[in-house]
Amino acid sequence: MAKYKREDTAVLSNVFTFLGTPFVPVDSPEFKKLKPRACLLGMTWDGSTVTRTGSAQGPAAVRGASASYLSYYDDYDVDVVEAYNLVDAGDCPIVPGNAAKTLEASCQKILTARRQGCLPVVMGGDHSITIAPIWAMAKQYKKLGFIHFDSHLDTADVVGGEKLSNWGTVRRAVDTGVFHPRNMASIGIRGALNPKFQRDYVKEKGITIFGIPEIEELGIREVARKALEIAGNGTEGFYLTVDMDSLDAACVPGTSCPTPGGITSRELFAALDVIARGSLVGFDVVEVNPAYDHAGVVAFTAAQIILLVLAAHEQARKSGTKK
Repeated sequence: MAKYKREDTAVLSNVFTFLGTPFVPVDSPEFKKLKPRACLLGMTWDGSTVTRTGSAQGPAAVRGASASYLSYYDDYDVDVVEAYNLVDAGDCPIVPGNAAKTLEASCQKILTARRQGCLPVVMGGDHSITIAPIWAMAKQYKKLGFIHFDSHLDTADVVGGEKLSNWGTVRRAVDTGVFHPRNMASIGIRGALNPKFQRDYVKEKGITIFGIPEIEELGIREVARKALEIAGNGTEGFYLTVDMDSLDAACVPGTSCPTPGGITSRELFAALDVIARGSLVGFDVVEVNPAYDHAGVVAFTAAQIILLVLAAHEQARKSGTKK
């Protein structure tokens, strides 16, 4: 168990780490000594966004929102701090104006955590930050699945001359050769910011898309089950990325590209309840944009996503039902 745990009476205390957990950098002697099974890492980068900036402040907002939650998740009878010996490893290094150096430096931090048997939980940042954990996982595994919640396909190759944008995350995963397109599923895709060339790439590669029509027809839990089956078919596990704009714009005004017509937070939680029971190797939550999140709704939702995924994953492990 981590050496410090907030008391239940301190839920609104002014903490600077997620849930008030210890601040323990991944390359510190204390990290090796504590052997956490999961750690939080922030990536304060929004220099690759094609829409509204401001998500660089997302990690701070999510940490702040976590001060209103307990580490015990009643739905799952799991205390995530105790179960994972959870720590907050702080923020990854940022090189201003340089996406490549920022993502590579962050990749090394994430890889350091993963090589110590720690599940990395990354808070963004724009969606390009997912490239860092993608690179990290590609250095440790040979074949992984990929589950992607988003309103956008994110399969652009180059945006304005830049390959490392928040519009090309899925394509960069394919580029590694570790994430095979047939083991990739995108959920929540919709709207008028998905160019035809991105859809053509999806069709060419065989990436599975569950748009709103498929969700309405099958139901969100069945979609999640199918996505988990796709991501786990012949792989060593899968990586999960949740873009907050996968939710309906009414649920997430404080994101970089709010898109109407999406799923509700309840539907997202139901899907994650299914998916988190699989062989997860890491996950991230991105595109929390505090500049537009006037009531803190998006930050609160993002913090609960983290808690839910950790709790559901642990419950499945304890009960022997992990898929």
